[in-house]
Amino acid sequence: MIINKLFIFFQNINNKNRRLKVSFIGITLFINVIRFLKSFVFMKYLELNELGILTIISAVMGLFSIMQLGLLNGGYRIFSVNDPDKWKANNTIYSYFFVLLTAMLIGIMCYFLSGNLTIVKLAFVLLGCLMGMLALLNNWNRNLLVAEGDFNNINKIEIISTLISILLLVSVVFYNLYGALLVIFSKELVFYLTTIFKKRHYLPRKFILKYNDIKWILTFGLLPFLSGIVTMMSTQVETWCIAGFLNTEALGKFYLPMLYIKLFLLIPVAVNRIYFPTIMRNFVKGMFQEAKYTLKKYFVINAVVSVTAIVISFLFMHDVIKRFIPIHLIAIPYIWALIPGLVIFTLTQPLKLIFNGAVKQVPFLWSSGISLIFESGILFGLGFLGTLTLYKVAIIKSLAYIVFSVVLWLIYIKQKKSLWKVNIIERF
Repeated sequence: MIINKLFIFFQNINNKNRRLKVSFIGITLFINVIRFLKSFVFMKYLELNELGILTIISAVMGLFSIMQLGLLNGGYRIFSVNDPDKWKANNTIYSYFFVLLTAMLIGIMCYFLSGNLTIVKLAFVLLGCLMGMLALLNNWNRNLLVAEGDFNNINKIEIISTLISILLLVSVVFYNLYGALLVIFSKELVFYLTTIFKKRHYLPRKFILKYNDIKWILTFGLLPFLSGIVTMMSTQVETWCIAGFLNTEALGKFYLPMLYIKLFLLIPVAVNRIYFPTIMRNFVKGMFQEAKYTLKKYFVINAVVSVTAIVISFLFMHDVIKRFIPIHLIAIPYIWALIPGLVIFTLTQPLKLIFNGAVKQVPFLWSSGISLIFESGILFGLGFLGTLTLYKVAIIKSLAYIVFSVVLWLIYIKQKKSLWKVNIIERF
């Protein structure tokens, strides 16, 4: 029945809003295919050690995003339900980012002046911080565009920024690592500047940083953020365990599996972004039947995406890698080891929307925390025993995805009755 309704949905895309939503998913897929092709270029023209450095810079960007503390998560929900004070939240978030960036730059320069950084390392650190800040601002702008339902502009901006980064891709051939950084940085910068050009009202109107406003925003965003941080920590643990117990070259060998994870999850993440505002409004208004119908569609879409990804991988992955980047053939077993966990993790994503809608967010911490303890414990144990291999890293990561999913499902089963009710959090 659900499959038939989905078929009807895609066959009868008659109104502009639906067309734009479907286009958003299609453009997201296209952009990430381009991103995948760019990564192929990186893997072709960069040495394994340079790929390892690129991975470490990405890890620095990930660490930088920790500093947002959940303001993006909470702000997204506030805009999704069209709270009357939503622009006050926007001012608060921008003000916090200004303070954060200033503090980060002062800290980095003090560290440099103390003699602990070379000029080259300083440049990498500053670039990583700037890219991290731009990535945060772009995530916030995407949230605003989606919450407003402005898929027309977000589609255009994504295409413009992606095309410019493609034009700069030739720099990788001549400048290797520096060219790769230019490609990545250009997309973030162009996306932000184009968004602000089209949506000038997204810029803050005044500096405001009040405790009550921050507390209000974090009421919706802190716990999902902390869960995301724990998940991010698992990536950090994997990165530094591979670099520490193995070597930087091993990080380069694991670059393709990490890229595969992003590709596998890109459509579920895009659909989640589309459905999030709708589900939040459904819960606030008590429209639970509508919410359940949307969540069922989301589950079916994730199932179809998972099966499609497996089939495509089985039919084409080996030949494509052998043809274009044969040095990474060694990574194929790692990818297959990751797939079971990825599938189960993907099918669990609708539960996140339920807990967010019900403002019951502690389960995120339980599931991600138990998963992190499981993964890091085994990785460090094998590392200190000297028996850690990349294949074992892939298996452990896959199992960690399964542990996360099982814990979240168990909590949902236990709390199911208390989740499906209106739960509005008032201002402090």
